[in-house]
Amino acid sequence: MKYHIADERWGIWGSEGYEKYLLNFAFEAKFHPSVPDKIVENYKVIEYLMAFAYYYYPLYDEAIEKSVVLLERCVKTRCKQLSISLSHSVSLKNGAQKDKSKEYNRLINDCTAAEPKKMIQCELHNLRGVRNFLIHKENYSYTGPIGMPILLRFINVVNILFLPEQSVVLMKKEVEKLQKKLKEYANCGLVLNRQNKRILLEKISIEEAILLAGGWKYSLICSPIFLDIEEKIKNHNYSKQIELEISGLSIDDNSITCLDCDTGEQIEVSKTNHPKNISMLADFEIAKKNC
Repeated sequence: MKYHIADERWGIWGSEGYEKYLLNFAFEAKFHPSVPDKIVENYKVIEYLMAFAYYYYPLYDEAIEKSVVLLERCVKTRCKQLSISLSHSVSLKNGAQKDKSKEYNRLINDCTAAEPKKMIQCELHNLRGVRNFLIHKENYSYTGPIGMPILLRFINVVNILFLPEQSVVLMKKEVEKLQKKLKEYANCGLVLNRQNKRILLEKISIEEAILLAGGWKYSLICSPIFLDIEEKIKNHNYSKQIELEISGLSIDDNSITCLDCDTGEQIEVSKTNHPKNISMLADFEIAKKNC
């Protein structure tokens, strides 16, 4: 069937088969229980657009556009939860009053003013700008996976939007505390031990934290090193960061241990002084500077 033939444009991204494509370019969103079911259900459409973009490349852009359009509905839903009116009264020429729907810009301002400690006003306005650009663009060029960060930003801001403000404050403090601890792991050799594999890393970071009934969960970002930078750029074959949802986090002087929430297996990131690893890291830094 012609509708089940892989779009050859994915070849420039190094996609080799549908399973690898799904692993690298399509993903389920992980929303906490307070995100309304209707929002989660609507994201499913985005998820399927990503999945079927393998057969028709422009569908990936449709997924990106739908996410930033859906965000407006998310803001309206949160406004209703906070008892913020979606309309305001305007005066007509004859002196009469008429209700008028608030513009998206004002809804964002009203919503974030009610919960200022979440500090998401700029992010919401940035994504609103992306929405305006996409729905009014005059050409038919496609961003493809270059636009993937927009989808990730959408998921992140929606999760924050529907959390209680105090929970967000607590999460930010937890991330700041862990980032201070991880400074001890900057500028040194690191090895990720996972799934019986050892991967040499450039750096690691904790980007998000959320406190659930079962305890804290975190987003651990690991950046692997690669030496053939020029070749990867030439072939558009970019190494992807390893993003892990973890729990049971423990940080000591020489290693970080935790559990992978998806598999339940133990993960370890340890410092390394092995000459071969140190040499590879030095070569990686030189390759970056020469690129």
